[in-house]
Amino acid sequence: MDENSDLAHLFSSNVVPKPIEATTVRANIDSLTREISRLEKELQQQRAVISAVRKLTLEILGAARFQLIDLCLVSKSWCDAARQTPSLWKGIRVEYRDVSYDKIVAWYGRSGSTLRTLEVIPPDIDDECMELDDCQSPNDGFRQLLTFGPTIDHLSIKCSSGQCFTNFTFGWIWGDNVSLSKPRPWDSIKSFTLTLTGRWEESAVNPDEPGDSGFMWIPPAVVSLQINLPDSSVAFPLDSGIAPPDMRIHLAEAWTLDTLTSFSISCNWGGPHILEIVKHCKNVETLAIDFKNSDLPDSRAAIMKQLSRIGLSLLKLRTLRLRQVSPSTAGKLFRILKAPVLAQLDISFGEVKIWQGKKFDDELGRLVQQSSAAFRSLNLRIHNVSLPPDDLNDILSALPSIMHLTLDEVGLVNHGRKDIFSVLREAARYLPHIGVIEVLNASTKSASPSSIPSLLDLRKKPLSGQPALSRLRSFTATFEDTKEAGSQCHNIDEMEIVQELRRSGLLVHVGPIGAT
Repeated sequence: MDENSDLAHLFSSNVVPKPIEATTVRANIDSLTREISRLEKELQQQRAVISAVRKLTLEILGAARFQLIDLCLVSKSWCDAARQTPSLWKGIRVEYRDVSYDKIVAWYGRSGSTLRTLEVIPPDIDDECMELDDCQSPNDGFRQLLTFGPTIDHLSIKCSSGQCFTNFTFGWIWGDNVSLSKPRPWDSIKSFTLTLTGRWEESAVNPDEPGDSGFMWIPPAVVSLQINLPDSSVAFPLDSGIAPPDMRIHLAEAWTLDTLTSFSISCNWGGPHILEIVKHCKNVETLAIDFKNSDLPDSRAAIMKQLSRIGLSLLKLRTLRLRQVSPSTAGKLFRILKAPVLAQLDISFGEVKIWQGKKFDDELGRLVQQSSAAFRSLNLRIHNVSLPPDDLNDILSALPSIMHLTLDEVGLVNHGRKDIFSVLREAARYLPHIGVIEVLNASTKSASPSSIPSLLDLRKKPLSGQPALSRLRSFTATFEDTKEAGSQCHNIDEMEIVQELRRSGLLVHVGPIGAT
């Protein structure tokens, strides 16, 4: 306190302050109150830095995220630490009808500036409840939350059908009682997931018209969209008399797909559906397709003839992820795709009983050829497949721009004395830019640890005229956690060549799955 101020006499006596002095004191009190509030906030931030929660591993925090109440009950210090950790409060998973606007707002109030997520799941209701008057999903709490609540960055909704989603949105997002005088959280949602689980009704009446498609109610500002369609056996039961390829998915007609930068779809209906949608995603940078072991049309189909002629041009596509796909289906896609700036290709194969990918590497090569930039740099991941060694060699040699290679749960068939590491040694001549090699979750039958030194030796002693592995900076190999694998990995790890390469700057990790 400044004793030389005009108010000093008031602090050392019981003199009644003059009106102007009282006004000054009140102003000082307000200023000090604001300062105290600021300091308390800073104190919380400082305490959060050394909180007990910060000492937990990410794995423990990930598990704790779903048991947040239990975490808060451990002790007062843990409860305080949890309350001061915004990332623990960024997500909520709740049923349609189990919603309290006030409780959710209070929950999100602790999330700070983190990106908030909301997952909405249905109660156990009759899938056939299709009329708005009978629908059990609308809830005043959600109407309030998505009309007047805090911003939500990602919303995930699960419904039985498109009509169910229409009821869900129309009842409390677009009802007559909703004021549109100011933007709502619904209007600013950037990431959205819609999962449909029941019988498909949308296109049964007018298969060529979008009509009142449920997709038209997708939030307007979405730039990252994920659509999970019901399994074909559920969507089109035998008694429906409808074949999935004959139906239409009116997503492109009902909603503007060219605003998306990220799109993901899961669909096993076969036919042209996936291509009819993806061709409208002109500005997508990340594309994920889960085929669920279904196929694309053959070359005689109209959509394939069209795209074979003009190409499936995704000029901004940088990341392509294929899930539960067969070699032939992936090959059909590569045949028509034009993606000049593709940088990440992630292929997870489905139920590949017998490898039938003789044309796979040819189509992969055609994809490179059709993309004018020819993949200046590429990260390639191949997952869940067993194939002949020559086919693996052909795939790698078709992609000389690979900089990061991951072979995850990849095995070899009919390989004789060859294994994955010897194939990589042969293919190294085609991979002058490769900097990272990962062989993960491997079987010692297809990937013998004893072959690793010969592969890594190429970094020290390239074959004549080859820049083989000269840019390699990281090598990882993990194996099934067996006693035999552990013993072999330990022996490799202690070899002089491995130690020497580590001293030269190469990161090398060889061990059983889960080893560090």
